[in-house]
Amino acid sequence: MRKGFTLIELLVVIAIIGILAGVVTVSVGNAQAKARDAKKVSDISSLQTALEMYYNDTGSYRINNCSGSWIDVYDRITIELKDKGYLSSIPKSPVNGQPYYFSCPNKDNYRIYVNLENTNNQILNSDYDGIFYDDISYYINCKDPSYCVSGGINNP
Repeated sequence: MRKGFTLIELLVVIAIIGILAGVVTVSVGNAQAKARDAKKVSDISSLQTALEMYYNDTGSYRINNCSGSWIDVYDRITIELKDKGYLSSIPKSPVNGQPYYFSCPNKDNYRIYVNLENTNNQILNSDYDGIFYDDISYYINCKDPSYCVSGGINNP
C-alpha cells in the first residue's frame, strides 16, 4: 500500500484553500472600506465642530477667503483651523484622490461633502441628499454614496 496523497486529493485541498482565501480577502476588503468610511464621517464631524467654534468666535464661516466655490478642504480650510487652534490635527482622507470638499456660499452657511465607498452605510440615511449649488454655478449632487452635510443659518 502506498503512503501519500493522490493528485485528485491534492487538487481538492488546493481548491478548498483557494476558495477560503477568496472569501477572507473579500471580507477583509469590505471591513477596510467600512473603516475608511468611518474615518471620513469622523473627520467631517470634527470639521463641523471646528467650524462651529470658529463661527462662534468670528461670526462667519468664511475661512481664508473661502468663497462659494468647492475647494479641497485640506488645501486651505483645515490648515487655517489648525493654526488657530480649532483642530488638533489636520484630517486627511484615508483614500488618495478622494478629498473632502468645502463650500461657504456666504458667511452664515457652509457645506462639506465626501464620497463614501459603502453604499449601504447607515449614515447615508441621515445626510443631505439634494443638490448643493455654489455661487459660481457649480453644483454637487449629494445622492448616495456622497455624504453631504451643511451648517449655519437656513442651511438645506
